[in-house]
Amino acid sequence: MKELTSLDLHYLLQELKVIEGGKIDKVFQSNNTICFQLHIPNAGKKYLTVILPSMLFLTNKKDSGEGKFGLSIRKHISNVWIKSIEQLGFERIIKLELESKNRCALYIELLRPGNIILADDKNKIIMALDYKGFGTRTIRPNIEYEYPKRDVDFLTLKEAELVKLLEKSDRNSIVVTLATELGLGGKYAEELCELAEIDKKKSHIDIKEIKRLYGAIEKLRLPKKINEQLAEEHKEEKEEKKESLHGKKKQQILSIIKQQEMTIKGLEISAGENQKKGNLIYENYQKVDKLLKESKGKVSVDIEL
Repeated sequence: MKELTSLDLHYLLQELKVIEGGKIDKVFQSNNTICFQLHIPNAGKKYLTVILPSMLFLTNKKDSGEGKFGLSIRKHISNVWIKSIEQLGFERIIKLELESKNRCALYIELLRPGNIILADDKNKIIMALDYKGFGTRTIRPNIEYEYPKRDVDFLTLKEAELVKLLEKSDRNSIVVTLATELGLGGKYAEELCELAEIDKKKSHIDIKEIKRLYGAIEKLRLPKKINEQLAEEHKEEKEEKKESLHGKKKQQILSIIKQQEMTIKGLEISAGENQKKGNLIYENYQKVDKLLKESKGKVSVDIEL
């Protein structure tokens, strides 16, 4: 499955603004898929589907399930209003600000291994799908929620900051610097190099190339619709998995039928042989009976079968 980059989330967020003012009705969970059933004014029922750690989109189709986390978080956020939705910095993290009697925040992290975290109005963690403690970051109840921050934000990056970033970089190519230092990932880093007409394998570029690169960055920041494509890709992937599963089950059934046919054939052969032996014994009954009567113990009867 495709993994959303920080830039993908930036694009997607413009389309997800439609859920602001909507209400969360229910929450469903099936393994790593969490589906929020929403009611949106003038749009009706929609489903915000999260597939951890890689995907997020709005759709008309429900991914149902009754996972433990889904049932637990449902108690906290059913029938709450969505006041706002935002991307935190240029990270792969979405924040939903929720409001009912009290305010709370729902954080959707598409950072591996992925997480969903609910915090109170003071940003203290109420619950999370995955509790962890590593480095300087801890996810557990009653701890203030904090997220990892980049030194440079692609969305607000100035040309002078870009110059400094490239000067300090020790990466072996410009495309790797853009992918890692700016958090663009390989796809958009290569697209930037193409737009700016820069050899992506170069480790250093001159001031003219930097200006072209910054111009390409400004173009890449422009709005772009991707939600419909993401929802369609998810639908196609589910259908492919269903067909694959159906194919496997069909093969299993065919294999069982083949084994049963072989067993029946073996039984038929065995029955035929036993019938033949029975017929021969019947034909030689008097001889066999005479030998058995003459014998007081075990005898060996020589009959040509």
